Amino acid sequence: MALAEAWCGQSLRALERADEALAIAENTGMYVHPATADAFLARALIAFDAGDADQAEFELQEARERVEANERLQLLWVAHGLSVRLRFAQSHPNVQTPPPGVPPPVVADLLLAVRARELRLDGSPGAAIRALSERPSHSSSVLFELGAAKLSLGQSTEAREVQQSLARLPDADDPLPRIRILLLAAWLATASGRTAQTDSLVFEALSVADHYNLISVLTDSGQAITTRIAALDAPSLPTIAGTVLRRAAGRAHIPAHSWPTDPLTARELEVLALLPTRLTNGELAARYFVSVNTIKTHMSHIYRKLDVTNRNEAIKRAADLGLLE
Repeated sequence: MALAEAWCGQSLRALERADEALAIAENTGMYVHPATADAFLARALIAFDAGDADQAEFELQEARERVEANERLQLLWVAHGLSVRLRFAQSHPNVQTPPPGVPPPVVADLLLAVRARELRLDGSPGAAIRALSERPSHSSSVLFELGAAKLSLGQSTEAREVQQSLARLPDADDPLPRIRILLLAAWLATASGRTAQTDSLVFEALSVADHYNLISVLTDSGQAITTRIAALDAPSLPTIAGTVLRRAAGRAHIPAHSWPTDPLTARELEVLALLPTRLTNGELAARYFVSVNTIKTHMSHIYRKLDVTNRNEAIKRAADLGLLE
């Protein structure tokens, strides 16, 4: 129940259920049992929606350890979908290998929406529409991306049809779909020059988001929405508005074409993280109990994948891509 409600944006109820489930598990000596994976996945999703990437990462790792313990394939896909969403938000290209088989529909929708958002924010809304047309879906996240892509291309009439379809969904009154409906309506109003209506719709979306602590749905929307939030009368805004603007300003999107086409391995990322310390190759080899030649091989692979020629360039490139804390 916690995971289902978190998926719909019912974050307050979802957190109560997840915490209750984990309290029962702890009282019965089953806190580390694989059955608690659902609760940790719910908490990861809640943290992500609240814009807390670090907490989401922690909860997701706890969930993944439990899911992998008994290979619950459907939950492995849920964990993978959340990981992809988290890495996109952090402008981080390295995501674990997908589970075997075909993702369940809700995860397929999530992956499709993230891919379309990536293309749209990369300045390729046409490519986003083509990607979305390959797998038609009636989820609110996918429909929002379709409407946003069409608005980015100036196709207001088609975008309005999408927004109306979104409003007719059975779950249209759930928090996340409701916010997406309002944001598309606000964007349409802006395109028509009705700024007063835009401000009213954005304010309503902020009010729903503030009640359920849903930040990512607003920052994911892009500059068209955050610009309107910034233009509103600050003293009267819900508290969440300031947080949204700070997160949006601090989360620079790294274009997909600038990511390494060959993702770094876990060990290469570990070595990369130590490059700013200026440890020598010999010191790195001693730390990892390997030969200097092995470290040189790792360095060679890192340079090739980041398309750089030396350590200083690698550090700068990695920092630009968000690969360094």
